[in-house]
Amino acid sequence: MTQDDLASAMGVEQTTIARWELGTRPLNTNRLTRLAEVLGVEMAELMETSASAAPAAPPTGFAAPASTFIQPPMIADLPRDLPVMGTALGADLDVSATDSGVANAERLELSLVDVIEYVKRPQGLRGNAASYALYVQGYSMSPRLEQGDLIYVDTRRPPSMGDDVVVQLCAEEGDDQAVITAMVKRLVRRTSQYVELEQFNPALRFTIPVNKVHAVHRVVRLAELLGI
Repeated sequence: MTQDDLASAMGVEQTTIARWELGTRPLNTNRLTRLAEVLGVEMAELMETSASAAPAAPPTGFAAPASTFIQPPMIADLPRDLPVMGTALGADLDVSATDSGVANAERLELSLVDVIEYVKRPQGLRGNAASYALYVQGYSMSPRLEQGDLIYVDTRRPPSMGDDVVVQLCAEEGDDQAVITAMVKRLVRRTSQYVELEQFNPALRFTIPVNKVHAVHRVVRLAELLGI
């Protein structure tokens, strides 16, 4: 049976069959059951063979990738060493809205010393000792980010326009330096004079002078967390 024959019988593309043979795409239980029917073997026999077989050689006519496929680490193998910093919903901050003068923007109280727990460090943050995570407080970024969502923050790569960011604001004189004001927003623009941000609920665009901004850290996207 050729790959095309098997693909037709399984109702998938030929490239999917090729990935199954190379071991780069796993089969779920439903697929395994159907494969056993098509091949005329028992399910137990197929699973035993799959578990014990050595990696298959690339099938005839299939162009093998230039580099050896590297299986990403399983979640259980990832180190649990990424700190989740403590956050609390703070009082709204008076900001300069881009179209209506002064407005109120939701902000957080971010503790730089209060680690509430440690979570698995995703592949995309490996080697970044300064990265951290936090739980979203409030609803200003809903529906994109909801109350209680865990977000991962990259301190190395500068954010780009359109990225979700954590903006750390400078502490006022006399404030506890261990707890600072922060905002989880979307970055609209960054100039030498101000940082322009956006929130969704209620919809608001506003600016903060750069002398009030301590740091702008990027919220990492899913694909980057997976290391792809």
